[in-house]
Amino acid sequence: MNDYDPIPLPRLIGIAEHVLSGSVQSVKKETIIFKVEESLIGNIPKNKEIDIAQFIPGKADGPREVPYQQGQHFLLFLKTDTAQQILRILGAGGEGEMPVEEGFVYFFGRHVEGLERKNYTVHSKERAIQRFDYKTFAEAVREFRKCYSYQYVPAEEKYKCERLCSPEEIQRMGNKSFIHKYLTDRAK
Repeated sequence: MNDYDPIPLPRLIGIAEHVLSGSVQSVKKETIIFKVEESLIGNIPKNKEIDIAQFIPGKADGPREVPYQQGQHFLLFLKTDTAQQILRILGAGGEGEMPVEEGFVYFFGRHVEGLERKNYTVHSKERAIQRFDYKTFAEAVREFRKCYSYQYVPAEEKYKCERLCSPEEIQRMGNKSFIHKYLTDRAK
């Protein structure tokens, strides 16, 4: 496994052009056909089938633990690859691809401090992974994005976070759940 710091979760939410929940309809050589069930961020309509570049781990990371298969559900954090005109999953470690099963979102490729890591069977494979209630996480993603904006500053070669909501609104959001507080406490 490469030494790699995943994109912090607040920044991942802040820089994604689209955050989509849905399922794999078919697997092609380099892409998946993904049916959108819910668009948390962006404007891709429900039930639309879109082509997304597969996340392929680096050579040092080995193959995917679980190959893409029809019927798998994911929450995907995406950006447009303008050179190839295709949506790509964010993160060199694939952290923009989160499995969704049985009402939970699973945090693959990252550690969310404060959540227990346990063995769960996800997409038919047992993994040591963290998870959180999907509906609460989806709400937190939407609300966080309304209150924070991330812009890339080329001269500094980093993203800058701007708070768009009042301190009172941020506090109210942080009081809603563990994941709301996690995001608001780490927004920078």
